[in-house]
Amino acid sequence: MVDDRKRRRRAQRADMVCWYDPPQLLDTARRVIESSLIAESADPRHLQALETPDEAGEPFLEFRDREELVVDFTADLGDGFESSHAVACAMEQSKLPLAGGLGRAELVVLGGDQVYPTASDKAYRRRFALPFEEASEKIPGEARPTFVLPGNHDWYDSLVAFRGFFCGEGGQVGSLQFPQRRSYFAIALPHRVWLLGVDFQLAHDLDGPQLEHFQHIVATMREGDRILLCMPEPIWVHDFEALMATHPEDKDELDAFMREEHPRLHALLDSLEARGARPVAWLSGDLHHYRRHVNGSLQLVTSGGGGAFAHPTHAWRDHDHPYSVQPITYPTHTESFRLGFGNLFFLRRNWTFGLFTGFLYALVFLTMSATLHGTEHLTFANGAWTSFGASLDQPAAVLLVAFVYGGFYAFTDTRGALFRVFACFFHGSAHLGAALLMGLAAARYVSVGQPVIDTFVRGGLLALGGFFVGPCIMGLYLLTSLNVFRRHRNEAFSALRVGDYGHFLRLVFDRSGEITLHAIATPKNAEPKLIETVKLPR
Repeated sequence: MVDDRKRRRRAQRADMVCWYDPPQLLDTARRVIESSLIAESADPRHLQALETPDEAGEPFLEFRDREELVVDFTADLGDGFESSHAVACAMEQSKLPLAGGLGRAELVVLGGDQVYPTASDKAYRRRFALPFEEASEKIPGEARPTFVLPGNHDWYDSLVAFRGFFCGEGGQVGSLQFPQRRSYFAIALPHRVWLLGVDFQLAHDLDGPQLEHFQHIVATMREGDRILLCMPEPIWVHDFEALMATHPEDKDELDAFMREEHPRLHALLDSLEARGARPVAWLSGDLHHYRRHVNGSLQLVTSGGGGAFAHPTHAWRDHDHPYSVQPITYPTHTESFRLGFGNLFFLRRNWTFGLFTGFLYALVFLTMSATLHGTEHLTFANGAWTSFGASLDQPAAVLLVAFVYGGFYAFTDTRGALFRVFACFFHGSAHLGAALLMGLAAARYVSVGQPVIDTFVRGGLLALGGFFVGPCIMGLYLLTSLNVFRRHRNEAFSALRVGDYGHFLRLVFDRSGEITLHAIATPKNAEPKLIETVKLPR
């Protein structure tokens, strides 16, 4: 029976999500559109406030009387089993042999995107719960309270599965217990430290009842209290990129820009300032790497290393950022740059995308095949160009060309209008040109003497050629966009599906009131290692 149970569990272990699988692309796009429309018209966070009465000013959990405490933070879990399991096992160890010995956390905070690609009860159980359950069985330990923030992937079903899984009565996965009732929380920690976890939904800001809840909490604080603020996305990174795309001359006005983009969040920060409470760190995931910015005494830490595919660290405009960007990253800039070249082998990890490009190339040939006749005396390049020009007189060909360019325009990185237009043109033209050149070659050199059979044979050859050539063009485009133009960071690394850069944060509160943040890497099939150690302001 035990062996049967192990076999069933092994069969349930999930691989990393293949983001370029055509059905997956369509399903994710549908869910994003649906959830965005629902979020605009009816905010489910309002229902939480009605269903769970607010105990004004009371935190969800208290550790005030403790002199020492260890807290773990991680985010972006629930992708591939192996990468998430490596993080879970490191978090379960009674003591990590790093920095003189780091004891097991008694409180865990999960900072968003607990499942990929979209939320459902089945997905949470397979992609999130299974790695932690197996880690808890492998390394038994006492249960500890765990508080969870929803990220955008948790919100793609309007938070239905998230609330059922994490906000119910007595929920537990392995050693992780879920006492929260809402998608946001406040926890009183030792030495007058507060941990606030805010829910941005898909609107990138707090809602009214959530702000009111936190203001009740703030009213109980005293001057000199310290704040750890957890949020589901690093606004200091995303807002800076948006600012550089629209008003690069105002790059030093990032604080004002963030205030405009997140008014309720900044209303909360203003309330803290008026009370004399001081944020010492902002913690976030969403970007699947470790990076740290410093704004005065405030530490801004991005740590989305719970097991999702790694994001690049090298393709950012760090020299322009008004905050101090720290040099230690995970992966390192050099490793990140090297990983980008994996897109040259795009087809190996995304072979189902080749089915789509194969179909597209065959469709281009069949639509424009009539215009290929009469070009035998021309060179391949001139013949393809002549055929393309003649095909524009055919409505079907015009619609297909518009579909290709329109699709790549929608796909292209939206940060920067000029880049979007030129990248769309060259990327789309590369695919159309390759399809026409292969079609021209097939029309000239492949024939069995029967026009109908010739058309199908040539179309089949175009599909086969498109299966190999299309992904190669896509991979080259992503590599060039990333390593040369610093664009398509998400698209380029999601194609690689690299799961070997998992990590988490361990915050240690000592008797003196000092908080030490340890960033810990959890490579697969290797021992955890220390990325860096940071002392938070007193």
